[in-house]
Amino acid sequence: MSNLKKLLLERVDGMLVLLVSFVLLLAFLFLYLQRVDVNIQNYYKYKKSMVKIQTYNQDFDNTLMRSYRYLDNDKITQTSKKFDTELLYLEQNKLTYELGKEVVNQLHTISNKYKAKTEFIESFKTLNARITSSVYYLYELQKQVVSGKYSNIQVENLMGIILFKVGQIFLGTKLEVLNIEKYLIKLNTYRSMNKDIDYFYRHTRQLLIDVRQLIEVLEKNNLLNLDSSIVQMNKLLDSAYLKNQKTEENISIAFFIFAFIILIILIKTYLNMLKNKKEILYLAYHDTLTNLPNRTKFEDYISTLIQRNKLKYQFVVLYIDLDRFKIINDTLGHDIGDEMLMILSKRICSVLSKKNMLARIGGDEFVAIIEKKRNIENIDKLVKKVSSVIRQPIHIKKYNLNTTASIGIVKYPEDGITKSTLLKHADSAMYHAKDKGGDTYAFYNKQLSIDIQRRLELEQALVHALKNEEFSLCFQPQYYLQTQEICGVESLVRWENEILGDISPEEFIPVAEDTGFIVELGYYIFREACMAYMDWKKHDVNINLIAINISSVQLRQLDAFENFKKIIEETGINAKHIEIELTERYIMEYTTEKLTILDDLRNLGCRISIDDFGTGYSSMSYLKSLAIDTIKIDKSFILDLLENQHDAEVSKAIIVLSQSLGYKVIAEGIETVEQEQLLKSYKCDMGQGYYFARPMASNKIISFYHHKKIKS
Repeated sequence: MSNLKKLLLERVDGMLVLLVSFVLLLAFLFLYLQRVDVNIQNYYKYKKSMVKIQTYNQDFDNTLMRSYRYLDNDKITQTSKKFDTELLYLEQNKLTYELGKEVVNQLHTISNKYKAKTEFIESFKTLNARITSSVYYLYELQKQVVSGKYSNIQVENLMGIILFKVGQIFLGTKLEVLNIEKYLIKLNTYRSMNKDIDYFYRHTRQLLIDVRQLIEVLEKNNLLNLDSSIVQMNKLLDSAYLKNQKTEENISIAFFIFAFIILIILIKTYLNMLKNKKEILYLAYHDTLTNLPNRTKFEDYISTLIQRNKLKYQFVVLYIDLDRFKIINDTLGHDIGDEMLMILSKRICSVLSKKNMLARIGGDEFVAIIEKKRNIENIDKLVKKVSSVIRQPIHIKKYNLNTTASIGIVKYPEDGITKSTLLKHADSAMYHAKDKGGDTYAFYNKQLSIDIQRRLELEQALVHALKNEEFSLCFQPQYYLQTQEICGVESLVRWENEILGDISPEEFIPVAEDTGFIVELGYYIFREACMAYMDWKKHDVNINLIAINISSVQLRQLDAFENFKKIIEETGINAKHIEIELTERYIMEYTTEKLTILDDLRNLGCRISIDDFGTGYSSMSYLKSLAIDTIKIDKSFILDLLENQHDAEVSKAIIVLSQSLGYKVIAEGIETVEQEQLLKSYKCDMGQGYYFARPMASNKIISFYHHKKIKS
């Protein structure tokens, strides 16, 4: 042994051993660090996938909150596909080898719960659709029973009570409180009288079964608690990663004594790891486009705020939804829309103090929490500032864009003491502001729940309103201010329902536009107006123009022009006698390229007028390039024309500028001789209002025209 040792010492250089050892250690360190880098990269990929899965699960939960409402099935399907993609990615990776069996077992748990959840969602979609359809059918059965020859006041009262309580289900009232079965038992005694009563009874029974099944599906989903499994998975990933990280750090420290360069590599790797971890945390709680807090961050914050306050301190939630943003996004492209969102988010932040959170929770939806006492006390003033900065023109590339916002406002604790209640009420208030035409704000109140029920009634009644011949037209003459000669009439639609009574166009037109019914109604109005005009011609009524209001929703239809042309040909009216009235808002929603239908209508012979001018934000320099013939000053300016110097100056400016561009000007809402005389002094061309004539039926136009002709 001593001879062998002596031989080795003689033949092997100690420096060479150290060098070889260093090279081997360095090679081992290099290979080891490569594996560390792969593990770190995979870990962050898994974390990103889990963040996405958690977001998609939140989308599913948001869907399940929309009970008894229309569901976007395409969006649900897309979310499901995205969830499947991320889940498949995690299942196909070597999680067992890298992070341990416990992580894989948890992933299997998530997969099983997800499969159960998709089944719940499918059941929810089916039941939700069946419930909403059943309600419409019950209303129809009620109408048939009321109008039938076997009418019975007790049956009608029972059916009315049942339908009212069914409506309360849609507002969230529990079935146990409503006790609908009590009234069904009473109705059961009348089932033999009429098959419609029997159908009503059985369908109501089925509706209650479906509602209970839907509630059961929601309860099972809550018990499923997929979100907690996802959170547990994240904890396991973190735990496994930290365990691996600890081992890697120990080995790195051991290598440090052999080479300084190894330390540099480890430091660099560690810094990259911290950076990636920070980015993941940031992405999980922030919107990548605007850098604002996202929905997850907002919900965590408001939950913490509620827990901390416990009803002691007030705060306000603003729900901000941009008006017409989708049109800009779809028309000009998502890059323009994204830049617009970034600009608007900075503007809103400039108005809110740093202590007030602003988050982006959807495509064009923002929420703000106002905590500062001074701002809460002056919330109207603060909201007006927010609306003002949103309303300011936005210059992006070659485009000069305008938008407004509808803002819903809720107060804690007056309007709710839970996160979900506050958000729900803020959303309702926002939609109320949007229903008022947008560019405004609304505070939540209990009346909004009643308004939702009223809107549901209108939607249901509209379905059969045309078939039941509930719509009619009346006509209001227009005249030359200087000569008092009739120059045209405006056609106005009226709706009288046997249950709801007379319904104002200001109330049912927005509902018709939202549901798409306005398209069918618009063609009815257009045809009836043309037929009325041709009937007047047979009675020697020579009125130059009949003005017909057309909804922007209808003009977006690809076959709108062809349908209008067909009606003109079938009724025999000369297109030069038709004046199409559009709102100023429609003009501002679309670019010149998108308004080719106006050129087509003008080429056909129709005239184009802009109704309610002065209520929007258009400019004459923009309007001069469009196919327009007439500007109609909104009646809001005429109402206080004599007392309000601002309204008088605006009206005068509109008249002068319009006429300089070659447009005719008509003032609507003239109610006094003083208003008429002042408009005549402004050289306004035409007028319309109660002072000259109220809206009247078609046959009254004939006698009114001949009376005016004889008088002149």
